[in-house]
Amino acid sequence: MDTADDLPDAAVEHISQMLTLAKSKHQEAMALLSTPDPKALPRMREVLRLLTEVELLADDATSYVEADVMK
Repeated sequence: MDTADDLPDAAVEHISQMLTLAKSKHQEAMALLSTPDPKALPRMREVLRLLTEVELLADDATSYVEADVMK
């Protein structure tokens, strides 16, 4: 079982960067949802795109270590 102590520093840094980017994209998506817009469909598409990227980044980060360790 890999732990953060077992991972090379570069991998830990990469995981940290991916999760930071995921957090930023999630916050952007939530901000888009909280702003009223008469053209809601394009905004919802952007939210969906951002959240899809968040999911991909999180999945990629968990691929470096076991999911239980990431939790």
